Amino acid sequence: RRGVGACHQGPPRLRTLPRGPLNGRPGASPRLHATNPSAEIERDVLDRFWYSRGIVDDSTRDQLVGMSLRGIEDRGEQILAPTADDYVPPGVSSTWDIRRSIECGGMDLPEDVAFASQRIIDLHRFLGSREDIDVVFMVQREPELLRASGQQLTRRILALRIDEAAEGMDVAKLAESQPALLLDEFENADVRKEKLREAWNYGLVSGDDDRQWHIRFDELQAYKAEQGDCHVGHRDGDPKPLKRWCKKQRDERKEGGIDEEKIGMLTELGFEWDDEQAEWLRWYNEFTKTRHELDSNLTKPEHFYLINWMSVQRIARKSKVLSREREALLGAAGFNWDMPDPLS
Repeated sequence: RRGVGACHQGPPRLRTLPRGPLNGRPGASPRLHATNPSAEIERDVLDRFWYSRGIVDDSTRDQLVGMSLRGIEDRGEQILAPTADDYVPPGVSSTWDIRRSIECGGMDLPEDVAFASQRIIDLHRFLGSREDIDVVFMVQREPELLRASGQQLTRRILALRIDEAAEGMDVAKLAESQPALLLDEFENADVRKEKLREAWNYGLVSGDDDRQWHIRFDELQAYKAEQGDCHVGHRDGDPKPLKRWCKKQRDERKEGGIDEEKIGMLTELGFEWDDEQAEWLRWYNEFTKTRHELDSNLTKPEHFYLINWMSVQRIARKSKVLSREREALLGAAGFNWDMPDPLS
């Protein structure tokens, strides 16, 4: 019998989820409907989805998946109905409530939990119920897929399929590798096939011809005007399409696929061609903006990550792995090498 307080333990810790079908994974929930391959695959999909959302206890997850599948069967076919713009998939706190509810004998799933299960299965069915398409991986990369309507996704898939650049391509596998292609609007631009395919490999829906390139460059200029630098992708909320475009520029420069005029324009704007250096400079710029405030107050929550970054710089210097260039930059900005830090 369950002891007193058994329904009030702490929340489970999120763990990294392996890609691919669940077959053979230690600790997997027992499978139901073994004679129905489609039902078996859908059970695996839901099992992996809720594992990724923090339900790591096998028996709890098994009950949750079973209840979800019965609810989906009772509701019938509901392929990706529209959702509210502010819909947020259940997170750690919600999944902990699920676990407590099941452990304490609850018979009904919370509405948001049932809805999330329905959406992940709808997405799986929308992409052809294929065992080789990992919809859980797609949702982990682009959570907005759980908010997208069937009409929106159909429009994106059709736009890919009818484009001559997609000739001979497995569009569903393309969408799996770059799920952002199912979310961004396509433009009917006159772009060569090879340019479109290159863009799709970076999750960009339109090619990188001169017109599109200058549109993205203008977006980068606007980003710099707002943030003070061009280090896109290293701040919460940075625009994902612009981040992917910046990666494409770096890769194309390494491969000699971008002309010198564009390299000059980006360099003059302050674009950093080394992404690791761009991340470091993003935090360095944050430090220079807030240095005087940090000297007197190390307790503000919004400075938590910056303070940790500063600690890493001190440790790197003590370990003699901080480059002379970075040490000089920090020294010139008044960096306090002797301040106590939480990581030492």
